[in-house]
Amino acid sequence: TWTAKDASGNTQTCTQTVTVSDTQKPTITCPSNVTAVADVNSCAATGVVLGTPTTTDNCTGTITVTNNAPSSFPIGITTVTWT
Repeated sequence: TWTAKDASGNTQTCTQTVTVSDTQKPTITCPSNVTAVADVNSCAATGVVLGTPTTTDNCTGTITVTNNAPSSFPIGITTVTWT
């Protein structure tokens, strides 16, 4: 709030709004690649432990991390995307 006052003691005020935006993206480093063995009598692996990515952000607070990993990984290579 700004206030102007003249020699006669008259005053007038106005307000100013300051908006600060966070435009810096957080960083994320994926966990190491994983090799799993197919479940017994199956052509897929379940219960695969992916690990946890490392994240940072310039502002404090909680960083939400998600991935698109399936619950069952078929034989072959599956790319998991972390966001």
